[in-house]
Amino acid sequence: MRELEKEKKFFQDVMEGFAKEFDYDEELEGKRMAEIRTARIDGISQGQYEEKRNVVHNMIKMAYPKEAILEVAGINAEEYDKLITT
Repeated sequence: MRELEKEKKFFQDVMEGFAKEFDYDEELEGKRMAEIRTARIDGISQGQYEEKRNVVHNMIKMAYPKEAILEVAGINAEEYDKLITT
Protein backbone atom coordinates (compact mmCIF):
# COMPACT_ATOMS: atom_id res chain seq x y z
CA MET A 1 0.00 0.00 0.00
CA ARG A 2 2.84 2.33 0.80
CA GLU A 3 4.28 1.92 -2.72
CA LEU A 4 0.93 2.71 -4.25
CA GLU A 5 0.69 5.95 -2.27
CA LYS A 6 4.21 6.94 -3.37
CA GLU A 7 3.32 6.33 -7.02
CA LYS A 8 0.09 8.24 -6.66
CA LYS A 9 1.95 11.18 -5.09
CA PHE A 10 4.58 11.04 -7.84
CA PHE A 11 1.96 11.19 -10.60
CA GLN A 12 0.08 13.99 -8.84
CA ASP A 13 3.30 15.99 -8.65
CA VAL A 14 4.03 15.36 -12.33
CA MET A 15 0.51 16.42 -13.32
CA GLU A 16 0.72 19.56 -11.18
CA GLY A 17 4.02 20.38 -12.87
CA PHE A 18 2.41 19.99 -16.30
CA ALA A 19 -0.54 22.10 -15.22
CA LYS A 20 1.74 24.88 -13.96
CA GLU A 21 3.78 24.79 -17.16
CA PHE A 22 0.62 24.89 -19.27
CA ASP A 23 -0.80 27.80 -17.27
CA TYR A 24 2.49 29.65 -17.61
CA ASP A 25 2.46 29.18 -21.38
CA GLU A 26 -1.11 30.46 -21.59
CA GLU A 27 -0.19 33.45 -19.45
CA LEU A 28 2.87 34.17 -21.58
CA GLU A 29 0.85 33.87 -24.78
CA GLY A 30 -1.78 36.20 -23.33
CA LYS A 31 0.89 38.77 -22.52
CA ARG A 32 2.33 38.49 -26.04
CA MET A 33 -1.10 39.01 -27.60
CA ALA A 34 -1.75 42.01 -25.34
CA GLU A 35 1.58 43.51 -26.39
CA ILE A 36 0.71 43.00 -30.06
CA ARG A 37 -2.71 44.61 -29.62
CA THR A 38 -1.18 47.51 -27.71
CA ALA A 39 1.49 48.01 -30.36
CA ARG A 40 -1.16 48.11 -33.07
CA ILE A 41 -3.28 50.56 -31.10
CA ASP A 42 -0.27 52.74 -30.31
CA GLY A 43 0.77 52.69 -33.96
CA ILE A 44 -2.67 53.77 -35.08
CA SER A 45 -2.91 56.36 -32.32
CA GLN A 46 0.54 57.70 -33.14
CA GLY A 47 -0.35 57.99 -36.83
CA GLN A 48 -3.64 59.69 -36.05
CA TYR A 49 -1.88 62.05 -33.66
CA GLU A 50 0.68 63.01 -36.28
CA GLU A 51 -2.04 63.58 -38.86
CA LYS A 52 -4.09 65.77 -36.53
CA ARG A 53 -0.97 67.68 -35.52
CA ASN A 54 -0.17 68.39 -39.15
CA VAL A 55 -3.74 69.50 -39.88
CA VAL A 56 -3.77 71.80 -36.85
CA HIS A 57 -0.38 73.31 -37.68
CA ASN A 58 -1.38 73.89 -41.31
CA MET A 59 -4.66 75.50 -40.29
CA ILE A 60 -2.82 77.77 -37.85
CA LYS A 61 -0.46 78.82 -40.66
CA MET A 62 -3.52 79.60 -42.79
CA ALA A 63 -4.92 81.78 -39.94
CA TYR A 64 -8.04 79.69 -39.31
CA PRO A 65 -9.88 80.59 -36.09
CA LYS A 66 -9.36 78.24 -33.18
CA GLU A 67 -13.03 77.16 -33.16
CA ALA A 68 -12.80 76.09 -36.81
CA ILE A 69 -9.62 74.14 -36.14
CA LEU A 70 -11.24 72.33 -33.22
CA GLU A 71 -14.22 71.37 -35.35
CA VAL A 72 -12.26 70.27 -38.42
CA ALA A 73 -9.66 68.32 -36.45
CA GLY A 74 -12.31 66.82 -34.14
CA ILE A 75 -10.42 67.74 -30.98
CA ASN A 76 -11.12 69.69 -27.81
CA ALA A 77 -9.29 72.76 -26.50
CA GLU A 78 -7.00 70.68 -24.27
CA GLU A 79 -5.92 68.49 -27.19
CA TYR A 80 -5.45 71.63 -29.29
CA ASP A 81 -3.07 73.07 -26.68
CA LYS A 82 -1.07 69.84 -26.65
CA LEU A 83 -0.88 69.72 -30.44
CA ILE A 84 0.31 73.29 -30.88
CA THR A 85 3.12 72.85 -28.39
CA THR A 86 4.60 69.87 -30.23
